[in-house]
This record gives sequence, C-alpha cells and structure tokens, in this order.
Amino acid sequence: MLRVGIGVVLFLALTAPFARGVAGQPNPCGPPGLGPPSPTQGRGALLERAPTIQELARRSHVVLEARVLDWRSYRAAALLPLPAPPSSPAPALAVPLPLPAPGRGPGGEVHTDVRLAVQRVVVGLHPQREAVLTLVGGEIDGLRQVYGETPALARGQLILLFARQGGDGTLRLIDDFLGALPVRADCQVPAVGLRLDEASARVTRAARGQARPGEDVTLAPDVGPAWTGLGIGPWSAARQPVVYTMNAAAGMPSNLDELAVLGAWASGYQTWDQASTNLSTLNGGTTTRTAPMPDGHNDIMWSDAYASDSLVLAAAFFSLWDSEGLADVDVLFNNKRNFSTTGGAGRDLATVALHEGGHFIGLGHSEDTTAVMYFRYHGIQRQLSPDDLVGLDALYGGVTLPPPTASATASATGTASGTPTPSSTPVLTGTPAFTPSATPSVTTTSTLTPTATPT
Repeated sequence: MLRVGIGVVLFLALTAPFARGVAGQPNPCGPPGLGPPSPTQGRGALLERAPTIQELARRSHVVLEARVLDWRSYRAAALLPLPAPPSSPAPALAVPLPLPAPGRGPGGEVHTDVRLAVQRVVVGLHPQREAVLTLVGGEIDGLRQVYGETPALARGQLILLFARQGGDGTLRLIDDFLGALPVRADCQVPAVGLRLDEASARVTRAARGQARPGEDVTLAPDVGPAWTGLGIGPWSAARQPVVYTMNAAAGMPSNLDELAVLGAWASGYQTWDQASTNLSTLNGGTTTRTAPMPDGHNDIMWSDAYASDSLVLAAAFFSLWDSEGLADVDVLFNNKRNFSTTGGAGRDLATVALHEGGHFIGLGHSEDTTAVMYFRYHGIQRQLSPDDLVGLDALYGGVTLPPPTASATASATGTASGTPTPSSTPVLTGTPAFTPSATPSVTTTSTLTPTATPT
C-alpha cells in the first residue's frame, strides 16, 4: 500500500508543474510520455503532399498546446463529418460561431477519447482547462482498429494540436488523423523543425493575417529510410487467399469509368500478389457496401467524408481481432480528388491503388523515393521497386529479389504474426480484364515479372 502511495505522489510531483499551465501563457515542455501510448498508431494513408502548418491552421477551429492526461478506447457508432472551419481564419481571440455536435451513425467502430490538459490556446477559443480529443481507432474487448495515419499519444506527452471542434467541445484531428504534433522534452517540435514557442508564434501570426514571408513550414515525414511494416502483422497463411471486393459505382467521380476504376483497383492489389509465391489475394467482385466496418469484408470504395481542401488521396482502415494478424482491411479513396485511369490530368488511380495495396498486405511507408510505398504521391508508378520487394519478402517470403543495392537495404520496424507458408490456392497472375457484369471476372492476359526499376 505504501509503495502505491509513493508512486502516486511521485507521478503527481512529476506532472503537476506541467499540468498547471494557464491558457494563453507559455508552458514548460517537460519529460516525454510517462505512460503507455494509445493503441491508435496508423500508417496507412497516401497524401497528395505533406501539409504545412499554415494549411493545418486554416483547416482548424482551434490550435492548442496541450498535455495528454489519459486515454480510453470504446465501441462507438461512426462519427459523421464535422463542418469545415470558416474560409478565412478567425483572429486568435475571436468567438467562433456555435457548431453542431458530431453526428452518430451506424458502423460500430472503435474510438479512443484522449483527455488533454490545455496549457495554451494558440488560435481560436477554448475556455475549458481540459479538452477531449476523439481518435478513430483503438482497442477494446479483443478488437483493435487503426485508421490512416492516426498517431499514438502517451500519457504525459505534450503536443501542438490542430483540431476541429464540435458544439459539445469534443475535438477531432484534421481528416481524423492529421494535426497532433509531438513536442520533445527540449521543446523542439520535430515535425516542423522549430521550438514550440516559435511554431506557435508563427501559427498565431498566420491566423491574424500577419504571417511573415518564408515562415510557413512543411511537415516532415515520420518514416524510416527504407520499407517499414505496420506493426500489426501481415496476413497469415490461414486467412489466404485474402478476398477483397469493390464498390466503384457509389460516389465515383463523374469523369471516371466504372470498369476502368475496377481494373485500376484490382491491378494495385494483384501486383503485390504476383510478386510473392507465399501471398494469395482474390478478387471477389463488386459489393454494395459503402462504409468501412469490422465485418470480415475487405472492401475498396469511394468516400465523400473528406473536405474539399483535403490532401488525402486514399486511406486504409485496419481491424484485428485474434492472433492471426490482419483480419479486415477497408480502403477509402477520396472522391473529391482528381483521379485519372488513362495517364491524363489528375493523379494516377492505379498508382494510388498499388500504394494502398501495399498497406493492405501489411507494409508501411518508406523514404525511398523509388518505392511505391514512398510516403507521398510522386507520379505514375505501376511496378514495385527493390525496396518494395525487400519489404514484401520480409513479410511473406517467396519473392525473387533483385541484386542488393543501397535502396534495397531494409530494417524491419513491423512484426509479422503467423508463419507465412505457400498457399495451396493458386496465385492470380496477369492483368485483370473486366467484362460489363455485376461481378467482374478476372482473366489472365499477361504474366508480370517485377522489375528493379520503377516506372
């Protein structure tokens, strides 16, 4: 009992100086996180490009310096999108118009509420000393879900937070996974390469229309130099072939053809399948499902939940519920972005699908600019690079690797669950050809041999 009491007193002694910050006043940065991180870490989205701090601020209702007090995961219905902030940012002390509380709909997702101690209000109005940030994802009752690039936040951690706010005061990240920037104990914000006070000052000036030339900063990626895993395991042999289904009709941009979209999506998944003899995926045709759910169906679909100024091209929603690793992966393509299936104007849909196919099989991002899994869109690329192949082989085996090069040297950060073994189900090979029917059929028209030089 005495030990417990001493532990509580010690924790309060360590955290009290950092929890007493007053809104609008500078605060100490303190130690790094003192508790376990929330089970929300995601690495499964592709953005047009990295956002800047001014872009995050323009899309935010409030910007706060806040410290994580604790977090709690729970089962909840899906959150409906919040309204966008005004087109011109309000001054730092302006009173925002009341906003409706976030709506609730079907879905049965896992969410995590992160309780925050507000230490400084940088932009907007937040009179409360505490705030609640709702993250999509978490873990409860054996079900774990992660979405997009949602961060993991640890108790005691200080963050520079860009958030949208509902009428009930609940906060959400930009696009539900952008805008929580960790602050180190030395007060550096690694994502922007600035001290916290300078980063906050720049955001405040931008909100007041007083930004100085050249002081906007692009967020730096939090990725390794070579391939990474998701940290949640690949598909086990027991779950192969992994069947995926597609809904290209609902919400499809008017400039695209449904059959061309189906072909682009399927090719993105099959290219990974064809490169490993130990990985088997299967095109299950079309579906009418329109929302990601932990239902055992691996769906690819359009989403209109993103704002018109969102930089997200596509994001994956992962579910796990046993020791067999991945159990359900749904991929959402932003239907407000300009895509092309012909190589014309717009982002190449097959390239984005190939990137998301990498997330689908358990790969994270790479800083290798030749890799399909490069952390941002960087032009048309429909073949796997040496870095991609090394990552695929580390997860599943059965890959014919190119001669070692500097870009193909990898250090795994993810872990595989289950033992990859060759599947007894034949691996699909070739380029998918679709016929106009309710359920597209796949035929093989050619055999793909991965090359070491991406196009």
